[in-house]
Amino acid sequence: LGRQVTGKVILSKGGLTPTWIDLMMWAVVVGEDRLARLLWRKTDQPMRAAIMGAQMANKIADRLGVDHLKYNDAIDQAALYEAWAIEVLDGINDPDLAVALLTVVPKRNVGDDTGKSVGRTVYMWKDSVMDQACAGNAPCRAFVARTNCQNLLTKFFNGDYSSSKVKKIGRAHV
Repeated sequence: LGRQVTGKVILSKGGLTPTWIDLMMWAVVVGEDRLARLLWRKTDQPMRAAIMGAQMANKIADRLGVDHLKYNDAIDQAALYEAWAIEVLDGINDPDLAVALLTVVPKRNVGDDTGKSVGRTVYMWKDSVMDQACAGNAPCRAFVARTNCQNLLTKFFNGDYSSSKVKKIGRAHV
């Protein structure tokens, strides 16, 4: 069923189901922004998918180099995908919901080797949408500059998050 390396199964038949995000990323890689938009609309995490698309398009532009004929196309596509993420983010009127969507890292249950029972819960991604937007050589600056992201950064700076040991309550008077 799966290929084994050092005794661990790294691929099984049941693990090859592509998601809408996978298909969207394929469209990004081949430079099909109209197809990427159609696939993006079907994703269950549109903000994350758009940020991933922007990051991928920026990586492609970096690898092409500024002298390549397609460099500006890749940069334009990165800005387009980032605009999609901004569109989703700006549509969130509840600041607490925005913080949750920017910081949550979703989990899912995965089956055991037989595929018959739930084995364990794993994170679907290694980081949050906000982490992804800030990562890499070309962070999504326009996205991070939006009000909901700035509110999140202010909360974090003030220690207003669940694992904080210190929370700034009010303004300090000097």
